[in-house]
Amino acid sequence: MSLISRRSLAGLVFLSLVEVGTPQAHAMLCGIRFLSLPPFADSFFNRIFTKSKKNGIESAKVVPLLEVPSPWGPMVRDQIISIALNLYELAETNGTESIFPIQKGFYDNLLGADQSTRLSQVLLDADGRVYGFALAHLTLGNSGTAVELEKFGVPVDLQGQKVGRRLLLALATQADKLHVTQVQLLVRKGNDSAIAVYERYGFYNATPASARKDPRFNGFRFVVSTTTLLEKLRSAE
Repeated sequence: MSLISRRSLAGLVFLSLVEVGTPQAHAMLCGIRFLSLPPFADSFFNRIFTKSKKNGIESAKVVPLLEVPSPWGPMVRDQIISIALNLYELAETNGTESIFPIQKGFYDNLLGADQSTRLSQVLLDADGRVYGFALAHLTLGNSGTAVELEKFGVPVDLQGQKVGRRLLLALATQADKLHVTQVQLLVRKGNDSAIAVYERYGFYNATPASARKDPRFNGFRFVVSTTTLLEKLRSAE
């Protein structure tokens, strides 16, 4: 049997497995997709993989990152790091701006800073697959304690499916429970798609006018009140 026909036969088996959503099928399918395939076969596997993701996201739930089951911790961390890297590399290829890669040490430190607040959120399905994340911690803002949204990422093929809104809603709800009145973040200059999303949910550019065009600064500071953010997110449901 030829290599292509073997892969095609394997694809039919994987398709039946993906229909019932087995973790084994997802893992095997992810491995197959990274093989070098002819165009028609690659398209076939892409359709299966997209179908698998759509099935998973429908049942996925947003949970505080620190409440992820311990055995899943390293797997979830590695997926978050991978998503951030993929977004960064795609932006570099397209000549646009995006999230910076996440280093393991940075991730671990941020998780430690979030121990008592449970602000960081992840959209996770029952198999432990990550569909998006919002990594945050408490910091000092213009008007006292604020939530610093350090890293916020959704895979490109899932953007536009309200993944980001669900993550921000969970984060803002937790901030409100903690009586934290402000959420802030840094976004790179030129990251117009991200800026548009933040402005839709009430964030405003709080960067001093003198720094906005200063080449020494490559980012903008965006801020929103927790109350405004919750109102905007809930009205978008």
